[in-house]
Amino acid sequence: MHIRLLLLKSTPELKAVGAKVFITGIHGWVRVVSDGKRSTVTAQHPDAK
Repeated sequence: MHIRLLLLKSTPELKAVGAKVFITGIHGWVRVVSDGKRSTVTAQHPDAK
């Protein structure tokens, strides 16, 4: 539980530098596929706020 709180507190800072933040408790499953140069991310609930 403590780790989850740290992640949620860091979300604004991560977004401020352009990072996309996915939290499985909010977005559902998250799949990342990479060919070593590019990556794509798919989330079960991509529009969750």
